[in-house]
Amino acid sequence: MKKLLLLLLFPVLSYSQGFVWMGTEIDPRNAIFGGTVNEQAFDGMLKLGYRNGHFEANAFYEIFPVIDYKSYGMNLNIVTRPEKIMVPVAGFQISMIQRPWHLYPSLAINAKLEYHFNRWSRFFIYLRGESKLRSDWNDKIVHSGYFGVAYKLTNNK
Repeated sequence: MKKLLLLLLFPVLSYSQGFVWMGTEIDPRNAIFGGTVNEQAFDGMLKLGYRNGHFEANAFYEIFPVIDYKSYGMNLNIVTRPEKIMVPVAGFQISMIQRPWHLYPSLAINAKLEYHFNRWSRFFIYLRGESKLRSDWNDKIVHSGYFGVAYKLTNNK
């Protein structure tokens, strides 16, 4: 699956406009208060993405050890106001959830609000909301919120 994601991203990454970024996210609610099925615990993600104008694609890996949960997949997003300091982004996610001895397909919708410190800064922070269809929990929809920090590996825009 990881090789497939890289193959899908390669044509987009080879295009000379836009920028490549990497980042990390945490779920602050789970870290501070705990979740609906767990006590306070770490839930984090690593991401690698590419943005070109109004289009963004990113691959992610999420780990939530306290509930023995891992997931990986891809987000495809529409970017509005890409040249501004506050940038709204929305899209959908295709992923796999890994539980002990099982893989489950999953879909989600996302909305993200990014803050770019200035037009030339390589760093940006963001808040992201997610509604995910959890096929590992009998197709329950789970809502989550994340705080992220990202760094532009290339800075063409």
